[in-house]
Amino acid sequence: MSRDFNSPIILVASGMYKLKKEFMKSPVQSMYLNFGLLGLATKLSSKGFENVGMFQGDFKNISEIISEIESCGFKFQRIKHPVLVSVPSFFAIDWANDFIKAVKNINSKLKIIVGGRWVINANIDWIKSKMPDVDFFVWAVLMML
Repeated sequence: MSRDFNSPIILVASGMYKLKKEFMKSPVQSMYLNFGLLGLATKLSSKGFENVGMFQGDFKNISEIISEIESCGFKFQRIKHPVLVSVPSFFAIDWANDFIKAVKNINSKLKIIVGGRWVINANIDWIKSKMPDVDFFVWAVLMML
């Protein structure tokens, strides 16, 4: 199988609709960089993939993150590789599902791969029931890409 190093790869860290910690005063205090996804994006770039984009969902609405991705030149209609979505918290599942539905409405042929160490882990049957539009789940990334 040959790799298409020029075709865009999109990685998205799922956002959330509400704070997962009630005591937090604002969503801004709850935003953090998804280092696992950043590591994967970096690894893909170092292996020769030329058009890798990582995006943070944070507390953005779905149309906002779709616009952000497309304004950076990533067009869902032209993507050949699966879209990689990280779900770092159980509180991010609803947001991720809405994002995946929006992406599949734009390009129904796109495959979606979802990962997330804490959410997927040994819960594969459970997560499959919660995220029916996902094509493949992964919870351990081999660092030998």
